[in-house]
Amino acid sequence: MNSRNKSFVLFAALLGLLARAGAQGAPPKTSRRKPPSKEAKKRDAGKDKRATRHLAVIHAVIHLGNGDVLPGATLLVENGKVEKVGVNLEVPRDAEVVDARGRHVCPGVVALNLRRGGVGYPRGSVKDFLKPFDPRIKFGLAAGITSSLGGSWGGGRGKNWVIKFTWGDPDRMLVAENTIVGLSTRDFSGRALSRTRKLLEEWRKWRSDWQAYQEKVRAGDRSARPPRPSRTVEGLARVFRGEAVLWIENVLTLSQVKRALWFLKQADLPAVLDGTAEGWIAAAELGRAGCMALVYPRYHLPRKENLMRPSGSGIRTPFLLSRAGVPVACLPPPKGFGTGGLGQGGILGRDMNTPFIPAAYAVRGGMTPEEALETVTRNPARMIGLSNRLGTLEPGKDADFLILTGPPLHYRSLVDRTYIDGRLYYDRSKEPLFKNARR
Repeated sequence: MNSRNKSFVLFAALLGLLARAGAQGAPPKTSRRKPPSKEAKKRDAGKDKRATRHLAVIHAVIHLGNGDVLPGATLLVENGKVEKVGVNLEVPRDAEVVDARGRHVCPGVVALNLRRGGVGYPRGSVKDFLKPFDPRIKFGLAAGITSSLGGSWGGGRGKNWVIKFTWGDPDRMLVAENTIVGLSTRDFSGRALSRTRKLLEEWRKWRSDWQAYQEKVRAGDRSARPPRPSRTVEGLARVFRGEAVLWIENVLTLSQVKRALWFLKQADLPAVLDGTAEGWIAAAELGRAGCMALVYPRYHLPRKENLMRPSGSGIRTPFLLSRAGVPVACLPPPKGFGTGGLGQGGILGRDMNTPFIPAAYAVRGGMTPEEALETVTRNPARMIGLSNRLGTLEPGKDADFLILTGPPLHYRSLVDRTYIDGRLYYDRSKEPLFKNARR
């Protein structure tokens, strides 16, 4: 065999080796699958939401929000709800563990006066006007706000809502709608008093019919039908059935407090009194009536020297009301320099970056730190009718909590992490807000 033929044979053998190597290294053939249907996608999404998800925050000083503090404790979360809180708890093997040694844990702030955060100007369903990427939500998360009340409730017909600050997640934002029915002390005097008396007459009649209906139901009468309230008393009927909370506005002075107490006695209903500056004078009566109070610790109402009775208000108002058994929520002052409510105006105590400031003033007025913490967590949740879900870290409630660098009301404390429904929505180490703050 000449050299030319040898070269040809070697070249053919080399081609054969390369072909076999390529065949061995080629991926196996797979059958082409059809893209999943819409029903399959919905089914898979449902499985993800229902999947068991454990979170364990260990070695933390945990403030439950009900007055109790557990040092070196563990918080267990399952499927977005608080499962257990205690010391020496067994952590599930599949849990995501967060070591909070040297950190404090407390419930998230329930803001009652945040100006237009996360919702536009709803003309229909609130769901259609949610703004999950509103920058104010991110600021609120960095400050420790996990949920807020918005809207109006004047005249008993306003539209109001409660949302959670689930940044970028609109499906989890809306918690409840129209949980508040509002009235004003202006309705209890002057020309409006006659309308209020007619309202009370109609209200008593509906309540009597409702009680008769309940008796028929207890007796086993299946034909009984609940009485339908008129539009006039529909709001009070919702309060009576536990579907909403009654708020009474313009309750600043003692005379306005007395008017509110008169109405509540006639209607036999409890209420939240908004802005009870001189409410401390009638604190015992408010406690017996089952009232709650929105208080502005920094608002100073001067004492009237010409009166022969106590008057005015000051920093001790929250303390005096709470000692009489009146749950208190502390808010920034509604008047003075800047506009009322929490916003981004940069004013200490009104800036949404400092939601704990009103509670800190309540401590200066005599409250303990744990009592003051309740004024921005537990008590606001009660005032919006959501105490079964928000405000404290108790088993069965939503896992909305903060991990702080120090005690909740300390001026040097910063929010390290904010969790809502057991999900992390703010991490200071990864966000530009307060990332490099050293206090």
